[in-house]
Amino acid sequence: MVFFRQYLFRRFNSKTIKLAGTIGFLLTTTPYMAVVLYGPAIALSSVIRISISTSILVVGLIVTFYTSIVREKSTVFIFIYLYIF
Repeated sequence: MVFFRQYLFRRFNSKTIKLAGTIGFLLTTTPYMAVVLYGPAIALSSVIRISISTSILVVGLIVTFYTSIVREKSTVFIFIYLYIF
């Protein structure tokens, strides 16, 4: 099993429970992500003197780019580790 909602669906065999788990996840993750993006965006906009909207976009792009690079590196390291051992 990969996702918690898959576990819910298999455990309770109900699409309603799966939907409730998904909605609960979204309700807890969305405010967290808003704060995580807004904090650095405020700092960036105050230092560089750009609008907060542009700053949020820039921080979001940087985070997305960084995450994709780190994901690729970790995948390569895992493949090397699995090949060796």
